[in-house]
Amino acid sequence: MAISDVVNELITVGTIDSHDVFSVAATSVVTGGTTTWTVTENRDLYSLTDEKFRFQVDTGVPTSVNVATYSSKSGQFSGNTVVQALAYDGTDVLLGLSNGSGGFSTYYLVSDSGTKTTFPITDMGTTGSYTPPPPACYVEGTRIRTARGDVAVEALAEGEGVAVHTRQGVAERPVVWVGRRRVDIAAHPDPDAVLPIRIRRNAFAAGQPSRDLLVSPDHAIYVDGMLIPAKLLINGGSIVQEAERTSVVYYHVELPEHSIIYAEDLRAESYLDTGNRGVFENAGALMMLHPDFSISARLQRRENGTCAPFVVAPAMVRPIWHSLAQRSGRLGYPVWEPEAVSEPVLRLRTPEREVRPLSVSHDNYLFVLPPDAQEVQLVSRAARPNETRPWIDDVRRLGVRIGRITVKDGSALTEIALDSPALESGWWAVEMEGNAMARWTDGDARLALPAGRGVGRVLELKLVGSTTYPAARPGVVLPTRMVA
Repeated sequence: MAISDVVNELITVGTIDSHDVFSVAATSVVTGGTTTWTVTENRDLYSLTDEKFRFQVDTGVPTSVNVATYSSKSGQFSGNTVVQALAYDGTDVLLGLSNGSGGFSTYYLVSDSGTKTTFPITDMGTTGSYTPPPPACYVEGTRIRTARGDVAVEALAEGEGVAVHTRQGVAERPVVWVGRRRVDIAAHPDPDAVLPIRIRRNAFAAGQPSRDLLVSPDHAIYVDGMLIPAKLLINGGSIVQEAERTSVVYYHVELPEHSIIYAEDLRAESYLDTGNRGVFENAGALMMLHPDFSISARLQRRENGTCAPFVVAPAMVRPIWHSLAQRSGRLGYPVWEPEAVSEPVLRLRTPEREVRPLSVSHDNYLFVLPPDAQEVQLVSRAARPNETRPWIDDVRRLGVRIGRITVKDGSALTEIALDSPALESGWWAVEMEGNAMARWTDGDARLALPAGRGVGRVLELKLVGSTTYPAARPGVVLPTRMVA
């Protein structure tokens, strides 16, 4: 399957919006293991109006396709993380324009009209590991309030009236469509994205819900006039994530417009089409291989289309989380108290040894490099922010956030740019704060070192910002989420 075919399929199922994909032509020249592509159309790919857009693809690293962009001012290629190569099949390259938070806002399908090379498609193209964001859902058996009483979601019929919450009171709207999807959790690349959230009886108030309600992680619950994803309300007591399931059947209910319906007497959302209908088996479209039931890639469209404010901002979610956690304690469930640490335990690792910092001062870490080291791994604690702060909608596994990298070799001081190809695997996208760059590792990041004389070289890492990590206790394996 060619990259162009993959892109067409991703557009069909709603992973990529066709309006976000631009096709451009390029010529390529192969030198050794590197292919240099030059865009032949007059198209400015990412607002670098003073540069002719060229990029290089390292054809020797099948699982890590790097992009370097060409500056007509310097006459040199340099590392780039704004535009990233997502897949390459020897004829086409799929580029993604980073949105700054681990995703992509725009895609460029670049067709090669020059020399053809042989290169395997990366996993985005062939294995389905690029998991698009399908909608939030109800687990099979969930009772929905209708004109004929509470009815299991799978038994709803098109056209029958469903009770909806409005500002004027309870109204009735007809069912347009009921989507169904069975998910093989055991085979899913990210089980946390699809494991149901159990909202226990009375979790929100007496009779809300009237019995345990199970929804997908990103299903939004209506609380205090806002729609909040269930996963951000997990507290380890009254709201937990099911850990033992190996499969689940999800359903969703579409009404003429996005609405607040009553599921087990708790107010929650109906289906909102954000271009991901292909997640369902009965949608009449190409079905997505591994739905992740997350909403990050369609967040803007979801915010614009909801019947009530869709909220994920920590400052707004945290008070609601604490209120529900306190109620959970009053209901007799264990009160979750996270044990967290802030020390990253940052060190270097080579195939031969592990290097501890020579000194640490004001977030500046100094390491004496092994004489023969050509690259090192930056190893540290790592965790998803939501492991210690469940109300935060960030599932990236974060190690340390670095603002500056320098190598001192005698009297020479070399700064390694944070968007340099020297930062290889294990790095998240560059983040900008004004004109300053910063970049998170994932806890095990690879860094290629500049050539040097070997003895006495010193690596300095400047950390900016911080996160917290679950505190390890002897003999205890900490879960990634609070589970049932």
